[in-house]
Amino acid sequence: MATSGNIQSLISLLTDVDSLEIPDFQRNYSWEDSQIDDFHKDVMYSHKNGGSHFLGSTIFMKKSENPDDKTYQVIDGQQRFTTIFMYIAILRDLARELPSQDIPPTSASGITINVASKANNLLFSSDETGEARFKSNYLLKSFFYEHVIREPSPDRPSMPTRHKYFSLDLRKAYGRIRSLLTDELNKCESSDEKLRFLWGALKALQDRFQILKILTTTYPESFDVFMTLNNRGLALGPSDLVKSLFMKYMTAGLTGDAVVEANQNIAMEWKEATDNIDNGDPDQFLRHMLVATQSESVQAKQIFSRIDSLVKFTEGNEKAESRKLLTQIKDKSVIYANLLKPQSIDDSFIRNHCIALHQLLDSYRIFMLLVLDSSSSLTTPQRRELSKLCEILCIRWVLTGGNAQDLENHFQVVCNLFRSERFDYVAIREKLISNIPADARVRIFFETEITKTNLVRVVLHRINTLVGDNDRLINLDASKIHVEHVAPATPTDEWKLALFPGRPTAEVTPEYSAVVEQWGNKTILDKTINLSIKQKSFREKCDGSSAGEWQGYRSSPIAITRELVDVTEWTTALMRKRNRWICDAFLKIWSINSDEESVSSFAEWTEVNSSD
Repeated sequence: MATSGNIQSLISLLTDVDSLEIPDFQRNYSWEDSQIDDFHKDVMYSHKNGGSHFLGSTIFMKKSENPDDKTYQVIDGQQRFTTIFMYIAILRDLARELPSQDIPPTSASGITINVASKANNLLFSSDETGEARFKSNYLLKSFFYEHVIREPSPDRPSMPTRHKYFSLDLRKAYGRIRSLLTDELNKCESSDEKLRFLWGALKALQDRFQILKILTTTYPESFDVFMTLNNRGLALGPSDLVKSLFMKYMTAGLTGDAVVEANQNIAMEWKEATDNIDNGDPDQFLRHMLVATQSESVQAKQIFSRIDSLVKFTEGNEKAESRKLLTQIKDKSVIYANLLKPQSIDDSFIRNHCIALHQLLDSYRIFMLLVLDSSSSLTTPQRRELSKLCEILCIRWVLTGGNAQDLENHFQVVCNLFRSERFDYVAIREKLISNIPADARVRIFFETEITKTNLVRVVLHRINTLVGDNDRLINLDASKIHVEHVAPATPTDEWKLALFPGRPTAEVTPEYSAVVEQWGNKTILDKTINLSIKQKSFREKCDGSSAGEWQGYRSSPIAITRELVDVTEWTTALMRKRNRWICDAFLKIWSINSDEESVSSFAEWTEVNSSD
């Protein structure tokens, strides 16, 4: 029978087990940049503010009936635990790189703290055997131990930039965590300060991160608990609590039927606001609105307290402030609704920019909430220019792997300028531009693997609108336009030989996985055609079935895909050339001084650049 104890600190949970193993049936590690950034942000918040953080529940299953065996399989929570152990290992590695890993004793404790050893206490269940406390699934087990968990030493292999495709998300997460922590260390002035930062981050993670451990003994029991926890419905969120907050303050002093009537009116107004955003997240809307209109960053868990403080800003005036804020929420919800469904925006210029932004990220809504607000001092040309610059900033930010929280912070700083006593459009424009990644940095990311499907779709669709037939253009709709790998992501021996002629097919598998994720190997294609051609040969993809069983690129309304029909064969050299073409078009389109008229088709570009 499943049992659960009290909520435990992470250090209490980890030191109470000898081994955590990911069952082989679990899906692979798949956390993306935004999830890594959120995790890091939570660690930093706990470190700097001393607050606790609840990680949620996890389901462990005993591996054997032996009561002394403390080996458990992780049924629910493998993504979190993989990230946690990787984060701890990187903290240790960064400490090892400093001149000393020892924090001198304070007069109170008299104890010297070795940061790397403290991290190893969590990473290993035995100092003598070097037994890792966490083991990933069969695909990543050896890789994770050798490149992450092992103590850094001259013979420990560094994290490879290229490897088999199944390790890509893990490699990206590792690089992301190390980069985030390195950025924090660069803010420290001395080695001693850096060491104390690393110890503070580790302490926050082990002591203030809390988790509810649920123990099970069989797979059926584990899955029953898992399904029960994940199908019990959503708990009350901040938006529900905010509604009750308005009811509390706006009905103060009323009695009897007056209270009932007032609460009904508030509930109707609140429903109007939430209905406006339809299938959007009310909590996200409130947080974005607060970030856009306030000077301090806002976490989801802070929404209720922040709104409460705004209402109580002027003591004795809570009812009037509540009315003012509720009206603001309703007005902003109308704008937010258009950002959730940008096809409904009246201005076609702004609409096209927002459709692209909607595919890429959510935080652009913070800035566009103010740009689209009719009460602002912006003229129509200014709104259009700011929406264009917002798209340039965001698409370059996403391409170059920028930190999501840093972008949100930048938007908030720009939004603050809207509230200055003297409205200054030039200052707003220049501040927005100030964080746009430079061309040199952009070029680097067209030479590496790209797995952000939405980004590829947006970029290639925009290029297609500039070089395609005007009467055959299609809308940017992810449900109808697929990103197509010309050389398929899942290889066949025929495709391996085509890209790496003369080499054994088994030998080129890792290289194949890397090369097919290049920009130059990707195009966009109608959903129906994409689903029918999959791993077929290049000529079959181009021409379709001679018997009419499926269509190929030749039948597509998408010009940049249709022109591939004229290519004789698909090679790695051609992919690299197409990388450069896409990069060249990108820099002409998404630039402050854009030059869209000079964007040419791949065939035209190749003629001009034939010597490359």
